[in-house]
Amino acid sequence: MSVECREPGTLKSVECREPGTLKSVECREPGTLKSVECREPGTLKSAECREPGTLKSVECREPGTLKSVECREPGTLKSVECREPGTLKSVECREPGTLKSVECREPGTLKSAECREPGTLKSVECREPGTLKSVECREPGTLKSVECREPGTLKSVECREPGTLKSVECREPGTLKSVECREPGTLKSVECREPGTLKSVECREPGTLKSVECREPGTLKSVECREPGTLKSVECREPGTLKSVECRELGTLKSVECREPGTLKSVECREPGTLKSVECREPGTLKSVECREPGTLKSV
Repeated sequence: MSVECREPGTLKSVECREPGTLKSVECREPGTLKSVECREPGTLKSAECREPGTLKSVECREPGTLKSVECREPGTLKSVECREPGTLKSVECREPGTLKSVECREPGTLKSAECREPGTLKSVECREPGTLKSVECREPGTLKSVECREPGTLKSVECREPGTLKSVECREPGTLKSVECREPGTLKSVECREPGTLKSVECREPGTLKSVECREPGTLKSVECREPGTLKSVECREPGTLKSVECRELGTLKSVECREPGTLKSVECREPGTLKSVECREPGTLKSVECREPGTLKSV
């Protein structure tokens, strides 16, 4: 169930107890793992670490499954897990701290994930019918986690400063069309739980969220901006509904639009001169508006 390298360039042990499954692979400085192969009844094709602390490639072919791979030195991949049969095709890390590509082909899930500049994710795509469990990169400006649990749905994406997320797309059976955060802001999290629904989007640095779009039949759950940056626009067109929008710092909300048959649940801004809440409970009707800080509107 384990592979360990403890002395420079030496392999401690390799064990495979269930047919074609590798439990874990670890490379600790200064030793590097050159290659590991299990072919009958076969899972792990090869694992190579050529530079200190970097994983060159890992391949799992049917019917085996790869449990986890970890490399903990600079420019390495923290962990990759694929638990269903025939999942992870390849993982490559070529420059320090950047993930080059990840591919899972039938019956796997993630088509490609690429990080080309240090700490930035270029693209992530999930196509039916497989699912991606998790991908993590923990150095500055890297991708924290990506999870896809149902066919064509994105569970969560997190980018912590200073890297920025360019775009995320899930098309079939389709949820989030596109989300963009450009420097210096970062995207905290994006979640899609049911087909065509967006759970949450958060931006916590001074940068602002450029755009969020939900196209039929998706619904927007929440959008939050906590630093002085402002939210430019949020639009949900039929048949989606906007659940909530919150701005807690001095930033202001530019515009929010919901058109029938969607309904607006609430909008809140809690700092001076901001809007406290807006609620629409029946299609096209405004329930209440409150502003509680100096120079603001109390109620409508």
